[in-house]
Amino acid sequence: MVFSYNKNCKKTFNSPLLEIYKEQAKELVKKLTEENFKLIYRPKIPVLHSGLFKTSNTLMLWKMLKENLYGKDIGDKTLFSVIASGNSGSDCVAKQLIGALNINKGFRLPPYFVLTATANDPRSIINILGIDKKAKEFAENIKKEIKK
Repeated sequence: MVFSYNKNCKKTFNSPLLEIYKEQAKELVKKLTEENFKLIYRPKIPVLHSGLFKTSNTLMLWKMLKENLYGKDIGDKTLFSVIASGNSGSDCVAKQLIGALNINKGFRLPPYFVLTATANDPRSIINILGIDKKAKEFAENIKKEIKK
């Protein structure tokens, strides 16, 4: 969870920043512990990828993952990410997602919300040793975490 405060926050709450932080942290813990999550029937899952449809490593990794999710319930506003990067930039993309879409923005990021892989050449994702197992394990994680 990322808390960021600026001078305007201090003015809005008319309290010291440390007190604002403590109060909002308490509210967040209360929200998370009192939330009554329920599995969702037939959810919609948006999948974003860049690159050509036939050669996108991210889309190929998603398809491996989807095979393990078929027929299962997926949750509303819970964020999971599959990132196949052509270099070592997967962690940077994951950090951007955390900053942009964390619970403060209305999305729930469960533990282990991201699956990353480095695949430089088109369709090279299928050559990564153990990627099928990683996709299956990630799918199992999703099935455990999908809640509303």
